[in-house]
Amino acid sequence: MSEPESVSTRARSTEGGRAGGRPRADGAISAASAAMLDAAERLFAEHGIHQVSTREILRASGQSNQSALTYHFGNRLQLIAAMLDRRNGVINDLRHQRLDTLVAQGQAHDLRALIEAVVTSVTDVIRSEVWGRDFVMTSVQVLLDPQLLEIEALLDASRRSACARAVGLLRSAVPTLPESVFEARMRMLGLGLATSLAKWLRANGSVNAANAKQYETMVRDNIDYMVGGFSVPVGKRRSRGRI
Repeated sequence: MSEPESVSTRARSTEGGRAGGRPRADGAISAASAAMLDAAERLFAEHGIHQVSTREILRASGQSNQSALTYHFGNRLQLIAAMLDRRNGVINDLRHQRLDTLVAQGQAHDLRALIEAVVTSVTDVIRSEVWGRDFVMTSVQVLLDPQLLEIEALLDASRRSACARAVGLLRSAVPTLPESVFEARMRMLGLGLATSLAKWLRANGSVNAANAKQYETMVRDNIDYMVGGFSVPVGKRRSRGRI
């Protein structure tokens, strides 16, 4: 998953049409597709993915043709993947920009700077975009639900190329961690950030002028927690034998 420190234009390239009716990776989707994605994201965030029917998505998006979702996306899982791809692309571009800045400033191996770039490329988008809260509330369901594991294989890797690049840089920033420990901490800390964001947004709603300082504190706490998580040395493993 490692990527060279220099900007990789190939990793950020977009592709044309998709099989199964998926919207194009360059964001050029039809008005009907966009309406269904918006409606699904809003409904999934509010009620839960498994509690929202295809009929409800079609009705909320103004589609009278009951086969519209199949025509535009292929199936329900592909709609969810397209919904995530669309938002991941925005985060991906911002994350590459911030990683480019770190590389240019000679901070490509600065652990805190790397984690700040990774985290704030998500949290700043959540704060600035009207769909930020709904995206988090939907994506965390996909992360935690074993029934939705198939979606991972449907996601457009080019829309997450900055994540792969960041992982490679983070690995270089903590060279003494065993590979298995690094991978385990990546999973734990990434999931911890996602659930922390979802919990905060559920309790407080979208970020606004009244709660912006509280949101920023929560973000900084997560950054500190992740820096600590990668920095702490590996402890002694307790023997599994009899005590």
